Amino acid sequence: MPTHLLPRNSGAHRTAAIALYRALLTQCRALPPPEFNGQRRNELQNIVRNHFKRARHEQSSRRLTLNFEAGYEAIDRLDAAVAGDAASATYIVELLGKAPDKIKQTPPVVLPRHLDKEVQKRQRRARAAERVDGDGEGNPGRLSLFDRPLPLGLLTGKRHVPVLYSAQKIPVLRLRKPQPESLSGYLAHRVRLRQRRIDTRHRLEAELEIARAEDRWDGVVGVLAGGSGVSSAEGAGEGEGVGAAGGGGGGRGAGEGWKTEKKKEPAWSAAVSLARKEISGKLEEERRRNTEMAGRMQGVVDRERGVYEREKGEKEEARKAGWLAKLKGWKREKKMESAASHQRRLLDGKAEPLGRMEVGVRLVAAGD
Repeated sequence: MPTHLLPRNSGAHRTAAIALYRALLTQCRALPPPEFNGQRRNELQNIVRNHFKRARHEQSSRRLTLNFEAGYEAIDRLDAAVAGDAASATYIVELLGKAPDKIKQTPPVVLPRHLDKEVQKRQRRARAAERVDGDGEGNPGRLSLFDRPLPLGLLTGKRHVPVLYSAQKIPVLRLRKPQPESLSGYLAHRVRLRQRRIDTRHRLEAELEIARAEDRWDGVVGVLAGGSGVSSAEGAGEGEGVGAAGGGGGGRGAGEGWKTEKKKEPAWSAAVSLARKEISGKLEEERRRNTEMAGRMQGVVDRERGVYEREKGEKEEARKAGWLAKLKGWKREKKMESAASHQRRLLDGKAEPLGRMEVGVRLVAAGD
């Protein structure tokens, strides 16, 4: 085999590999019971599939030679076991028991590119539905953007009011900084798509003027061609009538018989106008969706701001209430300390007894 040619691109190599692969699977399915039950046969087939899948991109001639020799030896062992050779059957069972569990598992299916894209699309839709609906057991999935504002218990930090801004006429609700790369890529894609549509519409408008000029020219040519055709037909008929014995009537009839009704051709501007209308419709639909999305996002901002202001007021009231309670406790302690100090001075004879009214005032103040 030439060195510049990959083995998997060689017809001879592919034919030999596919023949060996099919022979191994066929003989694995043909192994007799009871030594080889359904599970063992499936494990042997999975070993064959995994080995071929792992070596499908192999380019080393030495390793390919070893793989083919091992495959042919396995075919000989399987043929002998199918024929009833107990030693070969025992040898295969022992090797199967020593094989790791990973290689006995069913290999993943490699789909063509278009089928793989379709499967990934379905998986994304399923994940999106799961995020919206949850798992059906009372555990909500990932909440939508428009489910905000969230309760304070579901937030991981302080509540922040999101900012609504326009990115090239695309409404965006910024929840945090920095902006995610996925969102930046999505916005860039939307901007490029809209710019392509605008450029296409400008090009179609220029082409529409050319198409209308072509339609006017076709109209002029049609009028001129139609007039000359009628006159030539009538002239030919009249000439024929003069030469004929039947007079001018026959000539007139022949001339009129040459006239044929042509099917009206579509205008040059019809297709261009239809394409421009389609592009304009897409741009208008995008503008309408952007306006609708901006309104919904503004509603989220308003609700978040309302909840933020309410929670801020509640926190302020709680802070004031705590401060007032602390102030009252501090005043009470000061008054009680003052009363105790006066009592000590009174016992020491350094202060005169308080009047009845002053004692009542101090007791009331201490009770407050």
